[in-house]
Amino acid sequence: MNKTLFFLLVLFGCRADQVTKDATVDAADGSETDTAPGTVNPPPDTDEPEPDTGPIGAWSSCSGTLTLDGSIFTWQSSSGDCTIGGPTEYAEPMLTLDASDRSSCPDLPWWLDVFESESGDFHAATLGTRLTLMPNTPLPSTRVAQFEEQLDIERWTLTSDDGVESVFALCWANDAFFDGGYFNVEGGCDFLSCAGGITAFAASETTEHWTTTCAGDCPCGGVVTVEERTDDTLSGRYLGANCARTLEGTFSGVRSGR
Repeated sequence: MNKTLFFLLVLFGCRADQVTKDATVDAADGSETDTAPGTVNPPPDTDEPEPDTGPIGAWSSCSGTLTLDGSIFTWQSSSGDCTIGGPTEYAEPMLTLDASDRSSCPDLPWWLDVFESESGDFHAATLGTRLTLMPNTPLPSTRVAQFEEQLDIERWTLTSDDGVESVFALCWANDAFFDGGYFNVEGGCDFLSCAGGITAFAASETTEHWTTTCAGDCPCGGVVTVEERTDDTLSGRYLGANCARTLEGTFSGVRSGR
């Protein structure tokens, strides 16, 4: 072979290999640089959601005050004769109150007394300043317990013409009648009944009518009619009936607080 031709073949063959090798390295270097974004993904959020504890706060009816703090409840009657409490559980919309120490409260509120067991289940709802509890148990009629964050209470001590004395309380929320109740001072039952609730209030230019009711073995209903009123005194008549008899008479009263 011609020496000159052999020299040229060797020379150009080596240069072609070198160019190919360099190009391959450059492409590899560029590929590694382009595909390395350098982004670090944050770890997944492992925080557990806060459990729903249900209504929290203090609400009152004319009968007393119910306090819920998410784990326990406390009920304090207006008369101070009944204080009871216990643990709570909540699974929307059901609120369970465990009133195991019932002996500490001789006069349970009706919404606890309707349960035969120590625990009571309620459909619970809040709307604005109002708390509503509907007992999850069969009742003779639809009945709910309602509470407000703030109530104005008007109390009167009324004495019948037979000398029987009872305390009546009317509660107002935002100047509208909310509910009410009454109880006999000495435990007697001859002024409408031993104790009961005031379910409605109606007033005209000359009179007021308080509709009353009571439960128990001998349910009752009645009306207190106020015919004369000053800032500190009342007088009028009452009419009531229970499963055994009718009660009626007149009364006078003095304000005992508001």
